[in-house]
Amino acid sequence: MSSRSQAQAEVKRLRDQIAQMQASTVEQIAQLRVEVAAREAEVTTREIEQSKKYDELLLHLQNMMKMFQQSQNLPLRHLFSYCKNIFNIVRIF
Repeated sequence: MSSRSQAQAEVKRLRDQIAQMQASTVEQIAQLRVEVAAREAEVTTREIEQSKKYDELLLHLQNMMKMFQQSQNLPLRHLFSYCKNIFNIVRIF
């Protein structure tokens, strides 16, 4: 084989190797994009769940605050009567 044909064969081999590396790189990039999308979906799902839990806790706290404020606005005699009724109910059980 002449040195020219050897050089041409080497160039072809290197071009093929570069093409394989490029294809492999493109495939790896595609796989990474899929992984990133999956992780972003997981994070979004967690954020939504945490936001719902936060909203539920906030609503619960607001309800507790309203109940506390309402109990503060009760006249003292009503509050005693309320407590007495609760005591009587608890005593029954």
